[in-house]
Amino acid sequence: MGNLIHAAFHEPDTRVYRYVQGTVWGLILLSVALLVAEALLPAESPAIPYVGHADRVLLTLFAVEILLRVGSFRPPAIELFERPPTGLLRAHILGRLAFLGLRLLGGLESRSQLGDVAELAAHLLDHVLRPGRPRPWPWPRTGRAACSR
Repeated sequence: MGNLIHAAFHEPDTRVYRYVQGTVWGLILLSVALLVAEALLPAESPAIPYVGHADRVLLTLFAVEILLRVGSFRPPAIELFERPPTGLLRAHILGRLAFLGLRLLGGLESRSQLGDVAELAAHLLDHVLRPGRPRPWPWPRTGRAACSR
């Protein structure tokens, strides 16, 4: 099962990869269509709650896709050297963080940045699980506190 999931997200020559990528693109197009529909519908339209529910379902599907994509990633560093268990765990964690693209966003230069990423992820998850509650957006941080990190 693990090899099939890995092939579905990381091996472009396989049939399952092409199927999964086509499905993801279809979901992206559906998400864009929902965004346009929500913008065009009047505020008092009875369809607004259904559009919101469909949007949350799509967001959940995208979250599952990202979890499967990152979870099935095999960092190349693992296959280069034999490592002790803690080194193997470190290679898995750092490889997956790099795969997520955190280095492209400026890297994790400190532990506080990792905390910021975790806080942002928690805020987004809270927004998905409890969409009716208004909360202040914690990102980006500005001012002196953000610079001192």
